[in-house]
Amino acid sequence: MIVAVLIALLGLGVVAASARPGDGRAETAIALPLVAAVSVIVPAIVLVALAGAGLAFLALAVVERRTLLHGRRLRAVAAGAGAVVPLGTLAVATALGEPPAYPELWLVGAVVPGVLADDLRRQPAAERNALAVGGVTALFALVLSGLVLRGAVAGADPGQLAAASAVGGVGVGELAVLAAVLVLALVAGTLARWRYALHTGALSVPLLAVWSLESVAVPLAFLAAGLVSALAIGLLQPRLRLSSRRLGATVGLLGATVGGVAAVLGAPALPAVLAGAFGAEDARLLGYQAGADLLDGLALGGALYVIAVVVLGATAGIGGPLPGILGGLGVVVALGTAGLVLARRERERPSEVRLRAAEGRWPS
Repeated sequence: MIVAVLIALLGLGVVAASARPGDGRAETAIALPLVAAVSVIVPAIVLVALAGAGLAFLALAVVERRTLLHGRRLRAVAAGAGAVVPLGTLAVATALGEPPAYPELWLVGAVVPGVLADDLRRQPAAERNALAVGGVTALFALVLSGLVLRGAVAGADPGQLAAASAVGGVGVGELAVLAAVLVLALVAGTLARWRYALHTGALSVPLLAVWSLESVAVPLAFLAAGLVSALAIGLLQPRLRLSSRRLGATVGLLGATVGGVAAVLGAPALPAVLAGAFGAEDARLLGYQAGADLLDGLALGGALYVIAVVVLGATAGIGGPLPGILGGLGVVVALGTAGLVLARRERERPSEVRLRAAEGRWPS
């Protein structure tokens, strides 16, 4: 696991040092290094991610040429097309009785190929080939370096390096429940961001829910990384004025370092580092919100986390901090909180009728 941690830190450091304005969205600045880190443990992921990104890019080219879709709808097409390869691979492997390690990463990470493809589509046509070749080359360089280093580590136990997570070794039924919970949490977080402009941690919350069943140290690493990153952004960004991509990679490196420290102290290594990077990215995104938007986003994210933890814990039969009656009470409180927030946001959301009425109050 330590090799994957080093590859994540190396990749984030390289992106932070080399990122330029206009190179792409901040999300992809941390996506490639984290894909490389996971691929050190599960090498098939790098091939699946690139195949999914290629399929998503072709789908985007066809849809963009033949329809009038744009913006979020086009990104949704990219996410759906890119998810076909990783989800199909996971389904086939599970049906054959050989589910891969970290199935939660295959499920939630299925959106990553679409994100990469959409980011490449946004670049100027003259630069796409160079960016694509450079990104693929850097990704393979990181993965190969990690595999070579893993093989050179004295006394490395391949079984430990490829160990599954707390939900590893699942069957078809357990995988179906896991997929349903993670996908629902991901969709709910995405809709909250699209409809109400609220950031709820659409990717991080479902993964944290799974990893919390393995060790409470992982969500603590997430919170610590988010807090440290928020303080760093508040203190340094007004002076440094980094581009969003460089800022994302820089705080991602900071968060992954916090996760690495947690791993040294005994937390599960790969989940801790990934949680640290996600915590830093969530802190960066929450920095764009303030007041009621910030509080509502935190409330919805917390509600999704509690519901996912309780459902997954009950399904897996794992006793945790929210067993039995306490878990049911937590779900009720989470649903009530989410319902109140969404009802108020829906009332405040300007509808087309309200906009037309407001427009009619002003003389032309």
